Amino acid sequence: MYSSKNKHKITNEQEKNNMTVAEHTIDDSVDKLLVISDIHGFKHPLDYLDKIRTNYSSYKIINNGDLCCGGLDVPYVIDWLRENVGELSTRGNHDDTLIFKKGDPDYKPGSEQHDYLKLNQAQIDYVENMPYDLKLNWRGKEIQITHGHTARDGSGCSWRATPDEQIEKLTVPGADLCISSHTHYAYIHKGETGIYANTGSLSITINGVRESGTVHYQKGESDLGDPNELHQSFLEISCENGELELKIIRLDLDRDMMIQGLLDGGHGNAEVYSRWLREGIYPQS
Repeated sequence: MYSSKNKHKITNEQEKNNMTVAEHTIDDSVDKLLVISDIHGFKHPLDYLDKIRTNYSSYKIINNGDLCCGGLDVPYVIDWLRENVGELSTRGNHDDTLIFKKGDPDYKPGSEQHDYLKLNQAQIDYVENMPYDLKLNWRGKEIQITHGHTARDGSGCSWRATPDEQIEKLTVPGADLCISSHTHYAYIHKGETGIYANTGSLSITINGVRESGTVHYQKGESDLGDPNELHQSFLEISCENGELELKIIRLDLDRDMMIQGLLDGGHGNAEVYSRWLREGIYPQS
């Protein structure tokens, strides 16, 4: 259903800013593109996605980075991506840490260094081979996808970036649609030259960051906004009559079950993650 225009191999010796772009052509028979991101080692969101994707007849799933660091099921997540996503996956900042820092038994469960120790070589190879950027050609449209932590010029972009900051930093001129993630805050922006969108997170949203008694809101405004934005999300993309249409699909996950899984599994930062899952506010301090 898709073809790869170029092959690539990312090795541990390469610097993190040695950017790679993988270009793929998606067959026009595919009706929907489902772009997920920031799974962060949680199995439950993928189980939920498996149930609701039966509503789609012809689709491709694209993963936009950060498969690890958080939940305790990283091997399951990687195997799920290998089976259901394949080459259509980018590497995020936490995936970089997973590969470049490697394992360390002194780190607590839920960290990249602890996650690495659980992986077999095939799983490690899969993450190593991920590009930083995807260029998709589908139904006459150019879609550029990057996790959002690094721009193509090698400069960084914060996970606390507002939508306006992401759009300015990460837009690829000439593309019909640019997609990033990284901030865990979903949005769709339609401009004069194209569309820019953020997937949000499939596992845990960040509507705001609590720091020194105040809250920084990811949307770049002074209020939290719609309470439904607490729900995890992915992007659904269709293209009919030459027009791209995007929807933010919200997932009403069982956050209590996710929290209990962290507690039962001895997560090294379970209290912080539990609070974050319930509030959608990252408790940085």
